[in-house]
Amino acid sequence: MTARTRLQTDIIRHHATAKAVNHAGFHDGAGGSKNRILACPEECCPKLWAVAQAVANSQKKALVMTSRACGYLVMLALLRQMAEKSTKSKSAVPFQVATMEELAEFNHVSNATGQAAWWKLR
Repeated sequence: MTARTRLQTDIIRHHATAKAVNHAGFHDGAGGSKNRILACPEECCPKLWAVAQAVANSQKKALVMTSRACGYLVMLALLRQMAEKSTKSKSAVPFQVATMEELAEFNHVSNATGQAAWWKLR
């Protein structure tokens, strides 16, 4: 197994039990890990959590690129969760999350600094 393959499969790791959580198990159904990961992302996926924290703490527009094999759904859910909290908190900087489906709007000149709230959290 190459180092890249190990990184892809081990990017989401639960440190408390040293048990890897495969991104394919990230769902709400039976045997899914979505609730556990979103409840404690700093332990389950510390690298993705660090990226999400950096985005949430910045006032600048950000682009995060993650492949599906490296935890795209987890990253998207973390960012959406943090964006939702930011809109409810008076102390946090509010932000929204866009996906490739909203690429044209995200890149539009009217959203040069990320100020336009044209998309909705799903």
